[in-house]
Amino acid sequence: MHGALLDPRVPAPAVEGKWGEFIKTTDPVKRRWIAHNLNSQYRYMQESAASGLFDARFRGDGVNLFAGPRSLTENTTTSSDIAVFTQQSLAMVEMVFERIIIDELVSVASMSGPTAFVHNMGFQQADAGDFYDAGSDFNAGLDPDYSDCPTECDDAKGVDFSLTSTLITADCKRLKADFCVPAEQDLQSQYGISLGDRLRQFMALQMQREIQGEILAQLIAGAGSTVTWSAVPPGGSVYEDLDPKVWQQTLYDAISAADNDIFKSTDGYRRANWIAGDPDGLQYLLELKQFALEMNAPAPRPQSGEGHVDEYANFYGTANGLYRVYKFPFMPANTLILGVKSSAPQEQAFLHAVYIPVTDLGTFRDPGKAKVTIGAQTRYANVMLRSGLFAVVQITPAP
Repeated sequence: MHGALLDPRVPAPAVEGKWGEFIKTTDPVKRRWIAHNLNSQYRYMQESAASGLFDARFRGDGVNLFAGPRSLTENTTTSSDIAVFTQQSLAMVEMVFERIIIDELVSVASMSGPTAFVHNMGFQQADAGDFYDAGSDFNAGLDPDYSDCPTECDDAKGVDFSLTSTLITADCKRLKADFCVPAEQDLQSQYGISLGDRLRQFMALQMQREIQGEILAQLIAGAGSTVTWSAVPPGGSVYEDLDPKVWQQTLYDAISAADNDIFKSTDGYRRANWIAGDPDGLQYLLELKQFALEMNAPAPRPQSGEGHVDEYANFYGTANGLYRVYKFPFMPANTLILGVKSSAPQEQAFLHAVYIPVTDLGTFRDPGKAKVTIGAQTRYANVMLRSGLFAVVQITPAP
C-alpha cells in the first residue's frame, strides 16, 4: 500500500491542536505542514520505543530523550577544571548561510509513507471538431461553437474526464559528524555551548541547503520555456554607440517575454509572481530603472536589525508590485527563473513532500579514542507538476 500525501491546505484539527503550541509561524498552511511533520516524527519515535531501539537512536549528549537526564558530571566542564588558563574569551564567531525559503517558491506537503501518488485531474474533448483534435486539452484553445446543438438529431460533442497519477518515492540525505571530547569540554567550559547540539543544527541546515539547491536546479531544468538575453549589444545595432546601460534596459523585455510565456501556457493562464536569480544575474536586473523594489515584506531590509541578516538574506523585496525577488548564491551563473506560487489546487506547479523530517540518528561515544560520532537523516520527494508555470531567462555573459 502506498503512503498518502498530507495536504497542508486541508485543515487537520486533531493534528494542529496536538502540536500547535510548539509552532511559532502564524501562516495556516505552514502551521499544518509543520504539524504533520511533527506528528510523523512523533510516530516514528513511538515505533522506535516499541521496538526497543529508541535509546540507541535518540540518546543525546546529555539527555536520553526517553529515560530522562543522565548525571551532569559526565559532560560538565568548568574553568576550575583547567589547571592553568590565562587566555581571555572574547567572542564566538560563527558562519552565516543563505536562508532556507524554498517553501515560498514551491508547494509543500507531507508523505505518510515512503511512496505516494500525486493525482492530476483534467478534462479533454472527446469528439473531433473544427478546432480541437480528439483527446486534446481544452486549455489548448477555444472553439466558441464547440458546444452548439447539432442539427437533425446528430450526436453532441463530448467531454472526457482524465485522472492521471504520478508515483513519487522518497529520496534520502544523511550526514555524520565526528568530534573529540576535549573540544566538547573546552567549548562547554568557555561558552556554555553544546558541541553536539551545534553540529546537529549544522547537519540539518546543510541538508536543507542541498534540498533547496536541488529544487532550484530541477525548476530550471524543467521550466516550460527559456528566453535568452545577451549582455552584449548585437553587432551593427544602434546600441553599440550608446551607454551600455541603455542596452541593459532590454533585459526587462526578456523578463516580460518569459512572463508572457507563463501566461500563455496551457498549464494555467496567469503571470508569474516571483523571480529568483544568482548574484550576477540578479544584479543585472536590480540595476534597471524599470525594476523598482518595494522592501515592505516580510521585513523592510533597511530596517532589519543585525540579527535578521540570516532570516531575510535571500529576500530582496517586491518588484514593480508584481514579483517577489530572491537571490541565491549557488544557482547556475547568469540565470533568472520566474515562477508561480499559489495555494489553488489547479495551480500546484512543483511539489516538495517530506516523508521523514530531519531525524537524529543517535550518539556513539568511543572511549578508546575519546571521540564522539553523531548523525542525522531526512527523506523527501520532489515532483514537477506543471512545467509551464516556470520560465527561465538565460543571460549570455559578457566576454
